[in-house]
Amino acid sequence: MNILLIKPKWFFPGGAYKFSATSRIAPLNLGIIAALSSTNGNNIKIIDEDVENIPDIISADLVGMTVATFTAPRAYLIAKRFKEKDAKIVMGGVHPSLMPKECLKFADAVVIGEAEYVWPKILDDFKSRQLKEIYNSGQPTNMRDVPFPRRDLFSKKYVFSAIQATRGCVNGCAFCYLKDVPWGKYRFRKPASICEELRKIKNKLVIFVDDNLFVNENYVIELMEYIRPLKLLWGVQAPVSIAQNDKLLRKIADAGCFTVSFGFQSINQDSLDYMSVRQQADEYEEVVSKLHQYGIMVQGMFMLGFDFDTEENLRKMFKVIQEIDLDDALFYILTPYPGTRLYNELNRENRIVCHDLSRYSWNNCVFQPKNMSPRELELILRDGYKEITDFQRKSALRKIIKNWKWGIKFPRVAFHLLSNALKGTDNSRLP
Repeated sequence: MNILLIKPKWFFPGGAYKFSATSRIAPLNLGIIAALSSTNGNNIKIIDEDVENIPDIISADLVGMTVATFTAPRAYLIAKRFKEKDAKIVMGGVHPSLMPKECLKFADAVVIGEAEYVWPKILDDFKSRQLKEIYNSGQPTNMRDVPFPRRDLFSKKYVFSAIQATRGCVNGCAFCYLKDVPWGKYRFRKPASICEELRKIKNKLVIFVDDNLFVNENYVIELMEYIRPLKLLWGVQAPVSIAQNDKLLRKIADAGCFTVSFGFQSINQDSLDYMSVRQQADEYEEVVSKLHQYGIMVQGMFMLGFDFDTEENLRKMFKVIQEIDLDDALFYILTPYPGTRLYNELNRENRIVCHDLSRYSWNNCVFQPKNMSPRELELILRDGYKEITDFQRKSALRKIIKNWKWGIKFPRVAFHLLSNALKGTDNSRLP
């Protein structure tokens, strides 16, 4: 059986990310599906449309796609193309889990939740021509049941390798979709298993794609003891609270952590409190300074469009980012995904102003903010990226010199960060 696994294109004008060329990582979820498919002589291919095109001539009996809200229109076009060739289409991921009925207009089957426990059943049902419309595992996957992804099927074009140690998050941020999908429960893998997988990865530049690796301090410290001898250089997303734990910072720095992404979200404490983000905005400068003491670069992620946001405090935020010497900043417009509680709340208030799913991509405003128009918010985001890009260009060389130890050992990542900073934002991709 020919199985084709596709990640529809993420990077497009007005799309989801600041940088479009080099910051991509392989789709681990498709690698796991490929591992679960590697029986009975199946021929498996993975295509990430951001690094390669789908060939005009390609044979597929079964097509599996991971679908986000803003990639759904592209996924539907791909589904139509392959259905015309009599292939069966299975969709999974965030959007199918939230909007299964919509996806079934284009797919033969939809996976709600995680796929590890249902994918083998899908293959059996396909072979017996009894494919069902809905597959729901009914329970979060135990991490011991997650196979190593088929990295041999990934493109060689990725700068960073990716790995996942945990799934889910214990926080309850009001804007986050994790509350509305079946995999929000926090779980973790055994450190020995993670170490075994890392040893098999040839690329020593690694990104942990966990939503929140740092729920259990003892677990992280044990994991660092496994990772440190591997001599990796790696990045991770983390809660702001880790800056208060010198023991933990020392452990992750010694184990090769070179960059941490924090969801700062806002400098307005009213916005943080309203969205149930458990942190203090007046501590951000101290947080950045503390990680810099350990030689760890800091990326800040900020969300625009909360009800307490005004043009004045958003533009102030861009100044604060420079004052606290952030190494990088990403801006996201608050995006209410259809099927989430946030979307339903804004819809009840008649504040959803756009139903084009391709615009649900963090750089577009699809709802009516409290204190400005949607277009005004988009222009503020554009101005923010211009301002931060200028700041990064001025400080990029200084930051690389400051981190010369890992820059010499891993010149590829130093070049990657420097070129991104000098290149700045691709403004043609902003609204």
